[in-house]
Amino acid sequence: MTSNRKKIRVLIADDSKGRRAAFREAIRSSPFEIEFLEAEDGVEMVELFNANEPALVFADLETVHQSGVEAIGLIRERSGRAYLVVAAGQLADDHAVYLQSQRVDEILAKPVKPADLVKVMERFGRNQRSTINVLIADDSLTVREMLRNFCRSPAHDVAITEAADGVAALNLFTRADFDLVFLDVHMPGMDGTEVLGRIKEIDKRCKVVMLTSDTTEKTVRAAISRGADSYVVKPFSRDNIQKVMAKVL
Repeated sequence: MTSNRKKIRVLIADDSKGRRAAFREAIRSSPFEIEFLEAEDGVEMVELFNANEPALVFADLETVHQSGVEAIGLIRERSGRAYLVVAAGQLADDHAVYLQSQRVDEILAKPVKPADLVKVMERFGRNQRSTINVLIADDSLTVREMLRNFCRSPAHDVAITEAADGVAALNLFTRADFDLVFLDVHMPGMDGTEVLGRIKEIDKRCKVVMLTSDTTEKTVRAAISRGADSYVVKPFSRDNIQKVMAKVL
């Protein structure tokens, strides 16, 4: 029978095989269908995260050695959406401040009990958004089709709306709530930078990623000055799109 539970990837970083097994067992009964990834140190932790982009990360800072705190920073730099949980005993003040600056979601006091992990999974479940609403505005049907495919993610439900020009994009934006807009810089009727400015006037919280083959300083400055959250240079790959989504969302 096919499971209808939401599938997620969970990365466990701990140099003890036994503790990793205990982690797996403690959260196996969660309402998610879990694919487990395991790392023995901070370097492997970052490599696995970059290759798989799990939705949830458990890291024992002491057992992944000095690279643990740095690894958390590298993971957060790549993804603003991953739910980060660290376990620590004596946590130095400077490490605590750094982890807070990296928006670590939870810090668990050691020794970590199975009940602690069950509660983490409950809070993680409440934190998950059911749908990310994405608007793709580009006058190229090929580009829109590529983006539609590249935006798909096993960790999130993505609802996609498309527009073939700037005016249509703005009309759609005024009638619905969007979390993310991919916006071509050069479109007929109303160019992307003008649409960007109007979107930010309506909803500053919406993330806007500009699409362009023009990387001149003037174009980039115009986008940034109007509030663009990021930009992607054409031609782009799935990895480009997934990285920028992880960064801005």
